[in-house]
Amino acid sequence: MKNLEELLVNILALDRAFEKFEFIHAYFGPKQYLKEAKKIDPMDAYRFLVQCKKKLNPKSDHIRELFVHDFLSSMIMQVEIFILKKKHHMKTAAEALTGARLIRPFDIDAERHRLMAFLKGINIHSMEEFRKSKDEQVFDNYSKFKTYINNLFDIIAKKIITKYAGSFDIDLKQLFKKSTIRIVKTKPDEPPCYYHYDGNYRGTLGVGFKKKHSKAYLEAFFLHEVMPGHHFYYLIRQHKIDHKQNIDPLFFIDPFYSPENIVNEGLATNGDLILEDLTDNITLAGIKCEKTLHRCFYNMWYAKNIANKPFDKNCISLLKHTFKMPPHEMKARIQYFTRDEKYYAPSYPLGIHYLRKLITQAGAAKLHLFYDQNSVRTLQKTIGV
Repeated sequence: MKNLEELLVNILALDRAFEKFEFIHAYFGPKQYLKEAKKIDPMDAYRFLVQCKKKLNPKSDHIRELFVHDFLSSMIMQVEIFILKKKHHMKTAAEALTGARLIRPFDIDAERHRLMAFLKGINIHSMEEFRKSKDEQVFDNYSKFKTYINNLFDIIAKKIITKYAGSFDIDLKQLFKKSTIRIVKTKPDEPPCYYHYDGNYRGTLGVGFKKKHSKAYLEAFFLHEVMPGHHFYYLIRQHKIDHKQNIDPLFFIDPFYSPENIVNEGLATNGDLILEDLTDNITLAGIKCEKTLHRCFYNMWYAKNIANKPFDKNCISLLKHTFKMPPHEMKARIQYFTRDEKYYAPSYPLGIHYLRKLITQAGAAKLHLFYDQNSVRTLQKTIGV
């Protein structure tokens, strides 16, 4: 492999070419690499990375070399699609961006049956009944809402410590004490919820404020964006870097599109698997509903962008009749997942699919392996699947 410091600097050099959207989500490394990157023309960096990738074995048994190959494939594809405007078939682009093979569409009718069977098992017989069953939390003002979210941090942290303290070679209690979450109201032109890592154990959590929120929604949202999802993922990353635990220069960078996305989003969306025995049934049902929707939107994404076919009638039926989604919301969400975010959207269903198998296979004792810098392929080799 080429010197990984040189690879990192050239990847950082690409950032100046991406003016319209975020290329680097988080950077954990020394400022010296950023200074060196400014001396390199982004297109020279692109050509350098192309040459480096050619020298790597795409089927290497060396896990780090395999990750570097997948990582460079993603970086190169981003330049070619978003900067050079090269034409690539969506399958080629999506697999390079995510570092994983696309899967065939889901059997949506079977997914619907599984979801409804779970709801029936907790004595809920329709989506309307499920919505009514969710405990409402009432907030007189935004300050009380923020207090509730901060208290939720302590509740979920205790659950993670209870179940997984033995899996991580880290004092999780001390790790969580270092953590700071800044809660902000989302703006009208922003997603209803989001997370951004700000460095030094700090994160920003964006959430739309309402005076009434269901407890299940807030907890499911928290499991995705904070713990065991995104914030926890970056806390572990920061700790490893600060303590120089099995890291190299590529560990310092987290691009917006990366082979890590599937692992990161897979952990976020599979909170029901990670904390299943410590989470109430209504919250679990809420997470399973979202996962079913992600599978549905994947089928619609696949139909539009890969197969060039009309949407499956079972998908339309699921949204319209099972979830009772209003026409305007249905149109907006289909647009978002199949067009507006068509390059990132597969990360969610692919994360659900691949991480479900890997988390089940690995068990609680190996959960720490998921909070590392991996592509799906390197994680599969690490777990031994």
